Amino acid sequence: MSFSSELKDAICKLRPSGCCEFAECFGMLFFAREFNEDRIELRTEYEGVARLFSTLIKNCFGVHTRSTVAGKGVGKYKEVIGVSAICKRIFSFSEDYKGDFFKGYTAMRECCAGAFLRGTFLVCGSISNPNKEYHLKFVVKNEYQQSELVYFLLNLNLNPKTSKKGHLYCVYLKQSDQIEELLTRMDV
Repeated sequence: MSFSSELKDAICKLRPSGCCEFAECFGMLFFAREFNEDRIELRTEYEGVARLFSTLIKNCFGVHTRSTVAGKGVGKYKEVIGVSAICKRIFSFSEDYKGDFFKGYTAMRECCAGAFLRGTFLVCGSISNPNKEYHLKFVVKNEYQQSELVYFLLNLNLNPKTSKKGHLYCVYLKQSDQIEELLTRMDV
């Protein structure tokens, strides 16, 4: 099991509550494979991440996801909400929250910032074994997500770097003190 896998397993065992539950759910939603008014879909190679997403969606919105397991690798576990009315309700609420969240998180509770980072890491993050090298990255699907994540990290006094690989966008940290700070904020 990789260091990144072990970290994701540890994060999945944490149980956010209250305000942090929605912040963690929002981190997962915002960076999910699909998140729009018609469909919400999260794909992952980690069963624990799929279960946590399903639990958070149920707790935050009272909705059950449709779970499927197929094959191996990144898309092995899939959680889907395909009912348009439900997706519209979640998307609309999340759009309102996003405006407050990304523009007002300097006043956000520290615990919620950490919860959002946990959800984000579970969906699109990876980390190398610190005994070999220091590298933590988030791979997102568009430039908008990249810029919002960079802005968020800058406001936490971190100094992320960016790159583009093919059609994907990366946000990464390579300095050990920066990675340690991010992991501390995530409570892991």
